[in-house]
Amino acid sequence: KYYDETGGDLYIYTSDGWAEVITGTAMETPYGDRLDITFGSSTGNSITISSFETDASYAGYVILANSENSFADLTSGDGQYESTTYASNGEQVIFDGTASEALTITLLMDQSQYYFKVVPYTGSRVYDNGEPTQTASTSTCTTDSETESEICFSIEGDLRIISSNQVPTHSTGDFPNYEGPSGEEFIATPHTSEVDYTPSLSGSTTYLYNETGGATPSNPNFWRFGFATNGIGYNPMGLKPWENPDTGEENWEWQEALIDETEGNIDMYGAHVTSAGKYHYHGDIVGLADEDGTKHSAIYGWAADGYPIYYKYGYTDANDPTSAIKELISNYDLKSGSRTGTGTGGEDYPDGTYDGTYIQDYEWTDDDGDLDECNGRTGVTPEFPEGTYYYVITTDFPIIPNCFKGTPSDDFNIGS
Repeated sequence: KYYDETGGDLYIYTSDGWAEVITGTAMETPYGDRLDITFGSSTGNSITISSFETDASYAGYVILANSENSFADLTSGDGQYESTTYASNGEQVIFDGTASEALTITLLMDQSQYYFKVVPYTGSRVYDNGEPTQTASTSTCTTDSETESEICFSIEGDLRIISSNQVPTHSTGDFPNYEGPSGEEFIATPHTSEVDYTPSLSGSTTYLYNETGGATPSNPNFWRFGFATNGIGYNPMGLKPWENPDTGEENWEWQEALIDETEGNIDMYGAHVTSAGKYHYHGDIVGLADEDGTKHSAIYGWAADGYPIYYKYGYTDANDPTSAIKELISNYDLKSGSRTGTGTGGEDYPDGTYDGTYIQDYEWTDDDGDLDECNGRTGVTPEFPEGTYYYVITTDFPIIPNCFKGTPSDDFNIGS
């Protein structure tokens, strides 16, 4: 069978699939058709597939993406677990379904070519791996818009580079110094950070709020957690210590937990702004995460130590992608009883019961939850089928993780 692709370059289809291009005379009536992908618009970090051709003889289709023109044959009988957030390089399933539909692949590097392949299958999951690869490229990525969210990703050696103008992709609350993406008062703040591209577990835990020195925000033990996929920072440290109501003296060992809409001017999207008008997340990312719990969460950012951040839906068995999807639960609980500390309650530290006002009102217990003290676990995900350590944003405290299992980049150190 032959396929007329460009009016002069012909493919020949054999039992092993499409062979190399043969230069010759174009055929007026080609025999057989490829399952061609129609690409839509691209940006500096995304490529859209508008549709792809289908064939009535197949039950469904898998679409693979890769940063290189190299695809392994899918094994017949195996199901696939797709995600359109791309893990930076290597082969990844971005679609597994029965209909031709539009999808956008995100987290791509700018000015880069990517390879795609349609793999059809019969009702018994017998894959036809013979389709040729097709290509599309991202455009130049910029972060200079004052009104539209822009974020760029790149890999340089062992570093993942994240640049953004820190404009959110959703509406926001009403803040005196911040009007939102469509308002006149918004201040775009271009920012670039670097994290480890090949992170490793450090063997120790680094807390975002470990106050062991002077009571000042420039203390090197204060950290931002990371960046979301829309360029907004995860910055759960509220930097609001308990203050003696009589003397004004601050005790940084007790810090307010700014996670709910009723606390610290947090808006309905789990965020608020700094005095300089920089919007950042403290609580549940409901404005960013479009998830209904029917499949594994997509990637929603990168932590300061380089590990990926997911939303609350994952595999029941962390290492089994065929297991059911569940909402992953934090292992933090409110402490019981009344607060204790050095000195006198109400004078040297907050008195009253542990009610969730402060970060220190909670404790991690290895009981019935799914995650470690940093709201993370090791397992497989659609983007990391071989497994990785990853963090999870949960419904309940801490919501955004409050510590690192790897080594955080100095770019996220508040003290620096």
